Amino acid sequence: MKISLFTIFSLFSLLLLVQGCARKEEVIYQQVENSKHPVSTIDKQAPIVVNQATDIFAHVKAMQFPTTNGKIITIKGDNNLLKITNPEYQDKEVVLYLFGRDCPHCVREISQIKALSRKPNLKVIGLHAQKMIGDSALRAYTKKIGYHFDILSFKNDIIMIRYLKKNGLWYGDTPTHLLIDRGGNVQDISITELLNR
Repeated sequence: MKISLFTIFSLFSLLLLVQGCARKEEVIYQQVENSKHPVSTIDKQAPIVVNQATDIFAHVKAMQFPTTNGKIITIKGDNNLLKITNPEYQDKEVVLYLFGRDCPHCVREISQIKALSRKPNLKVIGLHAQKMIGDSALRAYTKKIGYHFDILSFKNDIIMIRYLKKNGLWYGDTPTHLLIDRGGNVQDISITELLNR
């Protein structure tokens, strides 16, 4: 079977294009994380605004995180402790749920996460950590699958991701379920353990 030089060149070009697109989506958080300056936009499809305090809690100790539904969640961090000061989160355990729209493992546990979010003694906060898709796409996705808990906005969720990584609380996997107990201690815990609490 003969393969023309044009066919080989076309396949090689397509491979580079596909790899380039995937790479851009996968490393975009890393680019922001390594930036020494505030970032106003990443690209036209997924704008993100990062406040000057990119080393979250290093100096300010607390930060306000907007959600995709217009709320503001205030989180204080100190020595690997996270405390959420909003009244509806008081005296409850909180699961910080790091997920990705295109993560097959996250898709498989959608029904379990919805069941978890209905537990009366627990609150869930979502953080899309796979790649930037923008708030409007994230709202559409979470509405479609039926998530009715707070999801952090892309406006500065990278700051929380940076804090979690810097403090050894998250290593880049999705899904990840970080249980924040009433004292602010954080532990990675399986969805099965959470459902059985």
